[in-house]
Amino acid sequence: MEDNRDFAKDRVARDLQGDLLEDNHATRRFFRCWLDGSYLGEDHYRANVAFLKANSHKPASLRSFVISEFVHYMAHDADCSPRHAQNVITQTIPRQQLERLNNALMYSNVYTNKGFLCRISTRLDCSPYYEGSKIWPRLVLNS
Repeated sequence: MEDNRDFAKDRVARDLQGDLLEDNHATRRFFRCWLDGSYLGEDHYRANVAFLKANSHKPASLRSFVISEFVHYMAHDADCSPRHAQNVITQTIPRQQLERLNNALMYSNVYTNKGFLCRISTRLDCSPYYEGSKIWPRLVLNS
């Protein structure tokens, strides 16, 4: 059991190396895939959209959402519990840098192969590209 925890810790810590404030960092790119349902499927994507629609005017809720989803993404990727992933994240990244990462995750654009464009902030536009489209909605949360 301990070997698995050490492996997960090493994996999470490895994914946190480099400049996480850079939009093109591999971990940030894969996190965008997590948000668009590429990992867990359409139900996860739709749940994210529903949450963002319902909470687009609540900055604290959006912040909590981003942190929770990032922790769950890291846990899924490292095959460990979200609690373990969160502990590793908070032990690996200094608090001030972690706050900057939270802000960067909240205010970065998310472009995906499903037409999902997300800027998590305050204004929401979730209309399809065209009427009757089978393409997933375009989600835009702008300030």
